Formats: sequence, C-alpha cells, structure tokens
Amino acid sequence: MLLTRPSGRAILAFAPYGLVSLVHLSALILGASEVGVVTKIMLMPALALALLILLPARRSVVGYLLLSALVLSWGGDFALVIPGELMFLLGLIFFLAAHVVYIVAISSSLRVRRIPFVALAYAGWWIALVALLAPNVGWLVWPLAIYGLVLGGMASVALGSHPAVACGAFLFVVSDTVLALNRFMPSIELPVPDIVIMATYILAQGFIVAGALIVLKRGVPSAWGSPRKERVLNS
Repeated sequence: MLLTRPSGRAILAFAPYGLVSLVHLSALILGASEVGVVTKIMLMPALALALLILLPARRSVVGYLLLSALVLSWGGDFALVIPGELMFLLGLIFFLAAHVVYIVAISSSLRVRRIPFVALAYAGWWIALVALLAPNVGWLVWPLAIYGLVLGGMASVALGSHPAVACGAFLFVVSDTVLALNRFMPSIELPVPDIVIMATYILAQGFIVAGALIVLKRGVPSAWGSPRKERVLNS
C-alpha cells in the first residue's frame, strides 16, 4: 500500500512534491511571499510528475482524467496568486472544472464501494456554508454556491473510492471552507489561515492522487461494474 508501505520508486516519485510543499509552507511561515508564490505554482507540476512516473498506462482514460484535474488545479493556483475579484472567479472556474473531472475519474474508474449515506453530511455542509456566506458576498453567492455544490459532489463520490481518495476530498472541503471564511467573513478570526488552507490543499491533492494509484494498482473490482485493468506502482 502506497501510504503505509511505499516502494522506493513511489517515494522518489513523490519526493519533489513533498520538497516543494515543505518549502512552500516554510515560506508562508517565514513570510517569504515571493518564494511562496513560486513554490505554489510548482506544486501541481511536481504532483503531476509523480502521477506520470507511477502510472504506466499513461494513455488510459483515467490517466488523462487525473492529469487533466491537476492541470486545471494548476490553472486555479496560478489565477489565485494574482489579486483581484476577476482572477478569484477565474480560479474558481478552474477548480470547479477540476472537481468535475475528479468526479468523472472516480465514478468511471476508481469506485470500490457504493457511496454511503454519510455522504449526505456534505449536503448539510453546503447548506450551512451558503447560508453563512450569503449575507456577506452579494452576487458572488451564486458562483460560490455552484462551486460548493460541485465540491460537495466530488467529496461525496470520493466516499465510494479508496479511503485515501475520500480523505483527500474531505481535506479539499476543509481547505476551501477555511478559504471562504477567511476571505468573506473577516469577523471570524481563524488561526494562521493561509497555512491551514495550503497545508490541507497540499494533503488533499496528494491523497487523491495516491489513493487513485492504489486503486489502479490493485485492480479492485468496482461495485458498479467490471474489474479495472490498469495496474500501477509496481512494487
């Protein structure tokens, strides 16, 4: 298993992502904003490198989907380092598209069980967050509500995949919730929000990719269809 007994190849593949992540978080702690911007832009390329190294069937549909989600996330990261409402909306669109791609990837190739009823908790999260933000964001409530609905859908679908994928999706929800509260609810004082947002985001993306690779390695039969044929992460 990648998360408990990773092979040497897996460790080497994820090493650049881990290194860039540590430098980025250190830059946030030390207030080195320029280093923080550069390393943030490097995160998704480093994770995509790990995916390409550990996914031999690169021309498979799920491989293209996972890579596309990382590319779209990179676009979102790039947009969000530029100040302004327009760039925030552009980043929102990029990440919304990434979540849609993750939904397709998980639903088509990464499911190992039926989605449990606990997924309804994400509906409650969405309703509560929209209700909390609505009085403070004006017309932005609509794009934020749509984004939250898609994010919650991705997290719900992820509960039918490997626990690492489900954990990553949950951390994505945590990261974006803290981001929304920090940006639109200044009356709520959160401890070190930037570090929390990025730490949970980094772990979210890493867990989703690692969990996807575990499923593809095992070739676990889907609860909804035929066994998967892709095998990766040879140990």
